[in-house]
Amino acid sequence: MTTTVKRILQIGILLLGLYSLAGFVLAPWIIKSQIIQQCEKRLQTTPKVGAVSLNPFTFELLIKDFLLPSKDQEKPRLAFNHFSVNLTWYALFNQEIRLKSVMLDGAAARFVVFKSGDTNWELTPTGEPEKDTSQDSDWILTLEQIQIRESGVDFFDYTHATPLELPLGPMNLAAANISTSLGSRTSLKSLNISFGEQGSLNLSGDMQLKPVTVNLIVEARQVPLDFLTAYLSDHTYLTLKKGQADTVSRIQYQNGRVRVTGEAQIHDLALVPENQDKPVVEWAQLDLQGIDVTTGPVDLKAAELVLKGLKTDVELRKDGTLNFRSFVKKSPQAPAEAEITKPADATKKAPLKYYIEKLTLSDGLVNYADLQIRPNFKALVHDLEGSVGPISPKADEKIQIALSGQVEAYGKFKGKGFVIPGTKRPTLDLDMNFHNIEMTTFTPYSGHFAGYEIKKGKLFLDLNYKLVNSRIKGSNKVLLDQFTLGDKVESKNATGWPLKLGLALMKDRKGQIKFQLPVEGDVNSPSFSLGNLIWTAVKNMIINIVAAPFDFLASLVGGGDDMQDIRFAPGQSELKAGEKEKLIKLAQALAERPQLNLEIRGEYQAADRQALQVKALEEKLEPLIAKNKDRSKAVRTVAKENLQPEAFEVIEDQFAKDPAGRTAAWEKKTAEALSVSDDELKVLALARGKAVMTELAAGKVETERLYLLSGSAGEAGKAPQVTLLLKEN
Repeated sequence: MTTTVKRILQIGILLLGLYSLAGFVLAPWIIKSQIIQQCEKRLQTTPKVGAVSLNPFTFELLIKDFLLPSKDQEKPRLAFNHFSVNLTWYALFNQEIRLKSVMLDGAAARFVVFKSGDTNWELTPTGEPEKDTSQDSDWILTLEQIQIRESGVDFFDYTHATPLELPLGPMNLAAANISTSLGSRTSLKSLNISFGEQGSLNLSGDMQLKPVTVNLIVEARQVPLDFLTAYLSDHTYLTLKKGQADTVSRIQYQNGRVRVTGEAQIHDLALVPENQDKPVVEWAQLDLQGIDVTTGPVDLKAAELVLKGLKTDVELRKDGTLNFRSFVKKSPQAPAEAEITKPADATKKAPLKYYIEKLTLSDGLVNYADLQIRPNFKALVHDLEGSVGPISPKADEKIQIALSGQVEAYGKFKGKGFVIPGTKRPTLDLDMNFHNIEMTTFTPYSGHFAGYEIKKGKLFLDLNYKLVNSRIKGSNKVLLDQFTLGDKVESKNATGWPLKLGLALMKDRKGQIKFQLPVEGDVNSPSFSLGNLIWTAVKNMIINIVAAPFDFLASLVGGGDDMQDIRFAPGQSELKAGEKEKLIKLAQALAERPQLNLEIRGEYQAADRQALQVKALEEKLEPLIAKNKDRSKAVRTVAKENLQPEAFEVIEDQFAKDPAGRTAAWEKKTAEALSVSDDELKVLALARGKAVMTELAAGKVETERLYLLSGSAGEAGKAPQVTLLLKEN
């Protein structure tokens, strides 16, 4: 071996030794020093670096037992057991940084967003000008393999009313061929993230960094959703007490747009108001089928939402608002000046587009309470099922509605129809049926508005409501079966009209009350309330019936007018043929209304007194006429016996040349002179009442329901009659 060769070998060995010394000893020391220096400079903290090693021949860098403390020293911002990078050095000649493998093991990161919006990872400015990275670099970065094993991230966000605390992990990632090379596709073999005790999220697929495209399959199982409370707290007073999500979906990103398709389930969800224990909304499962969501702008579509086991409490508060309104926080009003100085389109956002073909309900339950009245009204609707849809923001979209369920223990209801929301003039056509509803449930309302408890009864109600051109028209077919009022209730809101009489008039022999109730109103009126509209219509109907009860009874049997008054000839107690017909119709009506009693009051008038006087005169004339066959002489005899002499002489002188006129005058004056007492008139009136009672009894009206009042003077100016009065029994 020549001296030159030896020298070359010696130099080579020396350079190799120096290279090895620099690579194995000096470079790790420099790398470790730079890590510590940069962390102190940019993050204001001193990291702990256990060991740094570099193999200058395989270009493998290894960092062990790294810990980056937080400023508050509570938990480290970043810690890991093992981080290694393997560089393929010959690729540098092609202006490519190619990392054969990158592996991170046992990492734990902590990311905090403070109330100010700053994070625990804010970098301190160096004072040096930032490099311009706007121009594309000719260098390419490629990661052939990357692995993250048994790592986790704790995420905290204190910008919300309720702070967000979201621990993620353990996390495992395996990916290949991550490159900034144009058109190069990355294979995401698997990204597995654990949520809570049982939740997991798995992602797989491929992506491209230049241009950015993503095509991933997402599988989530039992992912806990309680972290969403933080976002709810910004706008509501609700807490997501529990809830889990499952999904199998695809995420795609291309040309600045994200698209998500697939299926999802949200199950065992419960929303609880602040400072309460009982959920206000909960459900067993919500299936989201045929999801298709895109961004730019946001467009959400779903073939069907299936909601199973919904349970919710709906309360009408004392102030007339629903309980859900109190769960929403009021948005702060922006200063007027700020509104003026905003650019015209600064607040413009693309409208949210959504289209849900159908929402299907099954096994739902709604607890309704009206706290406006005392005692509070409560009703339970359960086994709620049906469908609503489609649901979209389109004003002209026709939404079909089909719902059914049970009310309390045995009642049932159905609803079917459609609604078109409309921008200014919505349209509605809805049929609803309530059958076998226990009326005792509504005792709070009857006590509040009518002043009576409800003793018993069932409700059968068929409704149709149409809303066209801001006017709502309702057709209500009502059946109350065995409806009976109970005890009187003190209520300042109770009406003073005779409700019991009205119900007795309406209740038939089967114990049923049937009626149809049309309602109509302007929904744009400030005072419009559908409940008040219906209640007012019911009240007016009963008032009208009670105001003219015999007209109502006549309408049942086709009777004529004036059924309340049975008229008689003056001085007579025998029924006329026409009045008998009225009583026959009345008997039929009373047979249909067994809850009614009838008071019969015979009355007399001045005409009756005159008729009885004429009758008394005839009784005096009868034997005289029979004796001498001369009425004129008989009248003169009776007149002379009963008139004052002066009165007798006046008539005789006035009609000296008119025997017929003289006789008529004597009859008139004599009849007026004859005495008819009030007792005789009362007897006549009572006889009339008995005649009416006898006729009604003959018409099969139970005499226990007929009450004969004593005879009395009638109202001046009326004909002699019997007045009938209806009473509830």
